[in-house]
Amino acid sequence: MTDIEQKLQSGAYRSTITLPPIARMPKLPEHLTRLPIEKQLELLETHKADLLAYHAAKAAFDAARVELSKEEARLHEEFQNDLFEALGIADHPKRFSLYTIAWDHGHSSGYSEVYNYAEELAELLRPDELTIMLPLIYTPLSGESIATTCGAMIKMAQQHGRPVEATFSAVKLRAEPGADADGLAKKYFEDQARRGL
Repeated sequence: MTDIEQKLQSGAYRSTITLPPIARMPKLPEHLTRLPIEKQLELLETHKADLLAYHAAKAAFDAARVELSKEEARLHEEFQNDLFEALGIADHPKRFSLYTIAWDHGHSSGYSEVYNYAEELAELLRPDELTIMLPLIYTPLSGESIATTCGAMIKMAQQHGRPVEATFSAVKLRAEPGADADGLAKKYFEDQARRGL
């Protein structure tokens, strides 16, 4: 179970802030003017105290709602970042597009469903092979510098943990993750030189 799955199960993305009860605006009784003046004054004093209590309760509710919104935004951002890390797309330029689609389809059922949709969609952002095209022609003089360039490019592509294919003058070179990129590129050029290509 991944870190994000454990957090989803434990409810780490749920806010712990609870809102106080919503205050109701106090109302004066109807037909106040039909009551004796002493009763009217008494009701007005009570109403004044009720209004002060209402405004205090409303201010407390509004402050709690602002705190809840901040907390939910922080948790949402934490979930989004954890999701990108778990799926290995933290640096992918289309990660937010993927997240938007997953959110649209799954948020009504909670973060777990968003995660499930994103996990399925993430395969679209991770190709099985990365292809590097180098429009270079090998010559004995330039072979060393091309091999070094090729090795550096293969190393960058291997950071994604996928097999890599590099094409040199229409000849493909395949490198599995963890392969010695510099050695592989040099070997390719040495073989080409031995064949007289």
